[in-house]
Amino acid sequence: MRQMPRWCAAVVLSVAAFALSWWVCQKLIRLDEGTSLGVAGAVLAVVVAVASWWAAREHPAGARRDLPPSRIQAGNRSTVTQVIADRASIVISGSAESGGTRVSGAGGRSVFPAERSGLGAGKERKGKTSYPSENARFAPPRASRNPHFTGREETLRQLEETLRPDEPTAVLQAVTGLGGVGKTELVIEYANRHRDRYDLIYTFHAATETTLLGDMRNLAGEIGLRRAWDGLSDRVLGWLRNQRNWLIIFDNADHLSTVAGYLPDGPGHVLITSRDQVWRQRAAVVQIDVWRPEESAQFFASRLGRHDSTEMKGAPQVAETLGHLPLAVEQAAAYMEATTTSYVNYLRLYSEHSSKLLDDNAPVGLGYEQTVATTWKITFKEIKRTHPAALELLQLCAYLSPDSVPSEIFLAGADLLPDGLRAVVPNEKAFNDTLGILERYGLIKQSPGFLSVHRLVQQVVRTSVNKQVGRERVGVCVRLLDEAFAKAAEADGSAAEAAQAALLPVALAVVPHAVAMDSEAETAQRLLTSAGEYMGLRAQLVGAQASLEDAVMIAEHVYGHDTPQMARSLVALGRVLRVKAALPAGRACFERALAVTEALYGPESHELIEPLNELAETLLKQGDVTGAQSYLRRAARLQQGKAYGR
Repeated sequence: MRQMPRWCAAVVLSVAAFALSWWVCQKLIRLDEGTSLGVAGAVLAVVVAVASWWAAREHPAGARRDLPPSRIQAGNRSTVTQVIADRASIVISGSAESGGTRVSGAGGRSVFPAERSGLGAGKERKGKTSYPSENARFAPPRASRNPHFTGREETLRQLEETLRPDEPTAVLQAVTGLGGVGKTELVIEYANRHRDRYDLIYTFHAATETTLLGDMRNLAGEIGLRRAWDGLSDRVLGWLRNQRNWLIIFDNADHLSTVAGYLPDGPGHVLITSRDQVWRQRAAVVQIDVWRPEESAQFFASRLGRHDSTEMKGAPQVAETLGHLPLAVEQAAAYMEATTTSYVNYLRLYSEHSSKLLDDNAPVGLGYEQTVATTWKITFKEIKRTHPAALELLQLCAYLSPDSVPSEIFLAGADLLPDGLRAVVPNEKAFNDTLGILERYGLIKQSPGFLSVHRLVQQVVRTSVNKQVGRERVGVCVRLLDEAFAKAAEADGSAAEAAQAALLPVALAVVPHAVAMDSEAETAQRLLTSAGEYMGLRAQLVGAQASLEDAVMIAEHVYGHDTPQMARSLVALGRVLRVKAALPAGRACFERALAVTEALYGPESHELIEPLNELAETLLKQGDVTGAQSYLRRAARLQQGKAYGR
């Protein structure tokens, strides 16, 4: 009997190895299909390599080999093992469900989405950009898809009709509605359903210019562009202009003026979520409303797993009482799940607390916030009874920014915290448990090192505390942020830069509350000045000017006109105005700072050197060389006296 040729044995071994690996993963280890394919593919690649080497030794070098008839068309790869290796590499790289990678089919679609649109081709063409990482290719506002997403099918169809592929210019689509109605959830669902249509889905958190530019900077790093602040938006928007099949999401873009200068153009799509109808000026707008009664019932059944008529008794009444606002319905479900409360008992609790809503000054002008407030106050009462430190933490968060609050600020400033929270913070487990309580009730969301609170939760918390408690909580927040910002500013390196960037929107959010409640105004003024200086150095000129102008006004109100705090704020504001080419206004700031400093310290003080030099530089830009020389000579004389100890 003729011996089987080695190449034939190699093929048999390879197929057997793949089949055996697949069977072991599925039947014995019980892995999912995608993981099983990956493992089997890896085993196949190894066996193919070894078997190919073994088969090649069947004939001496240069001898004729009797290869099997090739079934591979001309122009493709020339050996069976190469084709098998190609298939294995596709399997190893991941299934279509696990993100980004797709197997080429009869239509010849590319394995990598970037190859279809030119995202990666930019690297070969220009030598400047690179393939975005998998995280960058699919970065919706939240990574996880809502397993209980309910309704909105008609709205999703509207988005599909507006956001058609292959448009020559950017298509702008805004999703607007009341806070808590589910705008961001809708966008996340759209992004997941149409993931394969796009080669890049990326989110800019647009509540502030700072967060928007921070996300833009992260995208620049992902696509191989310089991450420097100067010219950042021009580089990123220019890159998008030369690409296709992208979706950029501006989440919480409640101020058109903040976002207008950063909207991309080119053959792609822009999705915007906002509470403000002003977006009708710039984009197609779809406004979403509360759920229909059947959608609320569907959500309750999915969220709580209660389906029979006995378990669902009272559910329609709860949804109606809550006004079918998705966020309110979700929070009610979170409370009932955490406390195993029935719908009927929840209605009873609600009826006992609703009469207090107006007495607590709830913001009734925003419609459904009444029911949200009452719902959450039930939860607050339960938390106060069982975990008072958690309620103190939630009250502090009510005066901070709603998104991405660094949890480190509470740990670093433990001595400033209210008594109950101060007792648990030194114990890592106790603090984590405190955060877990708030997350369990759906009042916060956590990501590594950060926590977020919905705006409506914050608003309801603020209306539920008396004025004195509110002033105390705001004062703690201002001191926490001032201390954290100062420490970050003194440090060096990329970690310090990241810390300041994370703290900035949190700091800017707390100051208006401090001013309105007349709490820690001096600290708030110092914090605003530090924030303005930080933004000015990073070319965030709109935000820098606004913060420093506010700092000057607070300084006038708190300290009066002739104070060191006033001089510092004026110098920082003058620098920003000079960069913006507002030279007369910048000069006025420096002249006023010089007058204040001279009144405080006298005409020969070394403190005059800084405003003198700033004035000289401004005059030079205005073309007044003689005036600039006068200020420079005076500054040089004072500097010389400082050097000699005079």
